[in-house]
Amino acid sequence: QALLATLRWQTALGSLALAVTAEGRWIFQQTGFWRRAVTVRRADETAKVATFVPHWNGSGTLYLTAGRTLRWRPGDVWLSRWLWRDAGGAPLLMIGARRGVLRLAAPVMIAPAAMDLPELDILTTLGWYLLVLRSRETVATTPAPV
Repeated sequence: QALLATLRWQTALGSLALAVTAEGRWIFQQTGFWRRAVTVRRADETAKVATFVPHWNGSGTLYLTAGRTLRWRPGDVWLSRWLWRDAGGAPLLMIGARRGVLRLAAPVMIAPAAMDLPELDILTTLGWYLLVLRSRETVATTPAPV
C-alpha cells in the first residue's frame, strides 16, 4: 500500500480540512446552514476552484470553475459505495465507505476514463471528505441508547 493523499481536519468539530496530494494542497470547507455548499481552493490561494452543492440525500453536484460539472451519487441502495460521474453519467471514480468501530475506510476504484483528469486528486480527496462529513452528521443525529 502506498500513501497517495492525506486529509486533516483543522479542528475536531469544524468543517475546514486540508487535503495534501502529489498534485497540490487543497482546502475544503462546508459553508452555509440552510443552503450548504463545500468550497474547494488551493491552500495558498483565496480563489475557489470548485463548489460542491449537496442535495438532501447526500448526493450533489460539483461545479468546477473551468465550466464542467460532475455528479456525486450513491453507487448502491446501502450507501456503501459513492461515485463521481461526468455530466453524461459515465462513472469516473468509486469510493467505498466501510465503517468500523473506531474508523472509516475507503477503497477507491478509478475508471480508465478518469486517469487523465486534471481534477482526479480533488475528486478522490473531496469524495473522502464528503463521506467523513456524512458519517459525522449521522453520528451527531443518532439518538443515544437509553
